[in-house]
Amino acid sequence: MSANVISPLQLRGLTLVECEYNVNNSPAETMNLALKADGNLQGFFEREDEFELSLELNITADLADANDGDDVRLHSSGTVDITVAIDKAGIDGAQSARDYLRLNAVSIAYSHIRSVIMTIAGLSPVGSFVLPPVLPQALVDDLFGGQPQQMTDGQK
Repeated sequence: MSANVISPLQLRGLTLVECEYNVNNSPAETMNLALKADGNLQGFFEREDEFELSLELNITADLADANDGDDVRLHSSGTVDITVAIDKAGIDGAQSARDYLRLNAVSIAYSHIRSVIMTIAGLSPVGSFVLPPVLPQALVDDLFGGQPQQMTDGQK
């Protein structure tokens, strides 16, 4: 394996701070997935030899009856705090560092929430529930462009 596959990113902290998982009733004949993301940049710091970024990511995923969006059959959410860093020698300036760290932090945090919810679902009567893959850059753009993003993924 090439040494170039190893990221210069340093993962300083990854903490699940909240998780909810509720199953209500049995599945509907057809259901829609509503995925909501909200994020909070907690800090971006330039130090003598590195850049560091901390953020909080919350993901909420609800499966509702396709004929009645208020009839939520499965509710799940997770919130993760993450801190990442990169050596100054590995990046070209503060703006590039912020963009790189933010993109990687959101990607890692989403994957962590996805894994936790998938594990809990496996222990529940549902048996299998996996959040969909996302485009990390689109998620970053939505999160830090101002408004929480409401995404809908057709019928499930």
